[in-house]
Amino acid sequence: MAQTLIVLVHNFHASNILQALEECIQTLVEEILTLEYDEDYGRAVEERIWDRVMANNTRPIATICDQHLEMLTLIRVRAAMRAETRERIMEEASFIMETLENILHQPYPHLLPLGTLLQGMEQRMQDLVAEMGEVCIEEQHDTHISNAIWGETGVSEED
Repeated sequence: MAQTLIVLVHNFHASNILQALEECIQTLVEEILTLEYDEDYGRAVEERIWDRVMANNTRPIATICDQHLEMLTLIRVRAAMRAETRERIMEEASFIMETLENILHQPYPHLLPLGTLLQGMEQRMQDLVAEMGEVCIEEQHDTHISNAIWGETGVSEED
């Protein structure tokens, strides 16, 4: 095309210029028609491929029942509650440790009822450990139930 324009510049005859322009335009029109045909052909091939794929895809979509959806919702709610419980347990354990540090830094700790204080703190820490254990057991149980529900569909929960 660039060569055609150079020829146009060197050849000043109007008829030659018009003929060269007509040839350029004709070439462009042919290229456009070829591109449109290729695009239409590609679209038709793609449609035929999708038709075959959809005709051969007879697998049912994996779903779960309403009861399982309700159970999964309950499991999510309990997970949020467990997170709050863990946070509360950690805060309370930290408070007990700070209290113990304060007792140790008292100028006259022997004047405090240390036996009663330490026994109460120890009991509360044991209660917190037991509560944390219950939270862990509940989490394992919920994970087992969730995996069983998702296992029925053949879909993992992470998908």
